[in-house]
Amino acid sequence: MINHFGPTYLRKPTDADIREILKQNQERRFPGMLGSLDCMHWIWTGCHTYWSGQYKGHYAKPTVILEAATSYDCWIWNAFFGLPGSQNDINVLHKSPLFDDVKYGISPQVNFSINGNHYTHGYYLADGIYTKWSTLVQCYSQPPTGEMGRSYSYFNSRQMDLRKDVERSFGILKRNFSIICGPYRSLSTREMHKTTLTCIIMHNMVIQETRRNKNWTNHQDEDLRPEIIAMKRIVTQYRLRGDTNVEFGIRVAKMERKIFRIRSAVPNS
Repeated sequence: MINHFGPTYLRKPTDADIREILKQNQERRFPGMLGSLDCMHWIWTGCHTYWSGQYKGHYAKPTVILEAATSYDCWIWNAFFGLPGSQNDINVLHKSPLFDDVKYGISPQVNFSINGNHYTHGYYLADGIYTKWSTLVQCYSQPPTGEMGRSYSYFNSRQMDLRKDVERSFGILKRNFSIICGPYRSLSTREMHKTTLTCIIMHNMVIQETRRNKNWTNHQDEDLRPEIIAMKRIVTQYRLRGDTNVEFGIRVAKMERKIFRIRSAVPNS
């Protein structure tokens, strides 16, 4: 199921998807917003005793972490699962492929302006534990007092309201799939990873049929260069396999294409 439906329902947002997301968030008065980001812990009672210390954090039992980035309709765009529960949200983000496209310069273009400043990368709403990145927008920890303080407080309240999108996604996921709501008893983290991705695929299927705009059917990257589409396909394949060595895969693909071009240029004897 993951191999067949994963490229569609576990994909990162394309240009068409981003245009629709930006349009909806513009109406919510958050221009440039791509979604909200947070982590969820899944209790793993089948954890081996010699691994329990590694998988225990602020939960009393071993857990495995799911990092998700969702849009306004609770579609889960980024699903990074498998790190032990001893990690915090910052450690998970540093290992997550969420910003890989931005890192490699193959992310779809996002153009918006706020207070006269022009930006070319979207952002996600997050809580205060995350680092201060330009792609993460958090609440003001110490809003000023007086007339200006009311604007800061209003922004904080709106940010916390829209940040609930990812919390609602976790709630819907647990309500529809009771296997995620309860503790996982198997001994295999690989099977746990497959179960999580399968549930997310079915969750996104339900979202598409029940809550998605029916005109939102374009899943193509028609305005991206072919070589960039190949790079995005490689990154997606490595994500589905749980392999973090994406840079090696990209270097290999570039070398294969270079050899192919050299062979094509040599005339047949």
